[in-house]
Amino acid sequence: MEEDLPAWVQDKVSVSNHSMEAIANWASIQSDETTGDMYLEKKKNSPTDKKLWNKALNLAKGTKHGGSSSVRVDGESYDAPNDGKGFEKYPSAYANSYAAKMYKKWGGSWKLDEDLRDWHDEKWVRVDTSGNITGECGSMKDKDKPSRCLPEKKAKKMNKKDRAATARKKKAKGKDQQFVSNTKKAKVTNKDRKKARS
Repeated sequence: MEEDLPAWVQDKVSVSNHSMEAIANWASIQSDETTGDMYLEKKKNSPTDKKLWNKALNLAKGTKHGGSSSVRVDGESYDAPNDGKGFEKYPSAYANSYAAKMYKKWGGSWKLDEDLRDWHDEKWVRVDTSGNITGECGSMKDKDKPSRCLPEKKAKKMNKKDRAATARKKKAKGKDQQFVSNTKKAKVTNKDRKKARS
C-alpha cells in the first residue's frame, strides 16, 4: 500500500505504528482553520440519494421508532423487520447495517466528504529554511529533518521571508512532532485549500 500513495502523503502520515491502508480507509488529513495545525479526521460517508437513504432508515426504524411499517421503491413494497415494528433497538449497529444494505440493494451509493486525493490536487510543495520552494512535498530524502509543506499556490503567494520562518519552525520541532503548526502567515485555511484545487 505504501508505494501506491504519492510521496507527499507518506510525508504527512507517520507509518511507525499504523498500516497506511487502514489510515487511508479511515481518515483524512485536516487543517485547523485557527491554528493551522494538521490532524487526522475520520472520513465521513454521505448518501448520494438522501430520499432513498431516508426510506432505508424509516424501514429500519419501523413503527416502533417513528419510521414506517413499509416503503415503496421503484413500484415494489418492502416491509420493515419484525412485522413492521422495525428493530428492537434504534439506533444500533444492526439497524444501521440493515438500512445500508437496503439502500445499496435499491441502487444507492456513497461519497466521501473529503478524500486524501484532494491533497494531491492541491499540489503541495516543499519549502526549505531559506524560503525556497524545493520540489514536491514528500520528495525529500532526509526524513529525520522534514521540510515544511504547503499548497503550491499558498507558497507562491507568500514572500520568501515568511516561507523561511514556517520552514524553520518545522525543522526545529519536526523530528520530535509529527505535526507542527504553521506560522500565522503560513496558516493553511480551507479557503486556501479550495483555491489550490481550482
